[in-house]
Amino acid sequence: MRRDQFRCAALLTLAAALLLAGPAFAQGCRGVMTPEYGTYVSCSVGANDTIYSTVVLDGSTEIGNTEYCNLSGVTHTPTVHDQLGSASGSSSGAPVSPAAYLSQEETEQIVGVPGVVYYESASADVYCSAVGEIYSWSQPEITLAIGVNGIFLQVT
Repeated sequence: MRRDQFRCAALLTLAAALLLAGPAFAQGCRGVMTPEYGTYVSCSVGANDTIYSTVVLDGSTEIGNTEYCNLSGVTHTPTVHDQLGSASGSSSGAPVSPAAYLSQEETEQIVGVPGVVYYESASADVYCSAVGEIYSWSQPEITLAIGVNGIFLQVT
């Protein structure tokens, strides 16, 4: 084989190898991740006109087509915030693997005075350690009051 034929054959072999191997090396992650979370708020009045507000965030992320994805070490972390009158609090759950079910709740309470209006607001988020926030929810502020006969009223 002449030198120029050898060079041409070597280049054709290299080109064929790159064409065949290219798709395997260029796959990249094509995973489809669909956050499926819900947030719920409940307010109630108990003994001694105590008003309770609870925020619950729960759900998981549906994950599909992760053949070329490296999810090792990736976590999702829930955080909820609840504010009821002057009482407010936040809580974050433990980081879990992306497809795992998570649930986080925060409860606030205040002693209400009949006829006084109180404001309640809530928010919830899920953060992915790889891409940041993947779920965010916030409730518009609502007003609550205890009626003169101890009946709980949601004003807005």
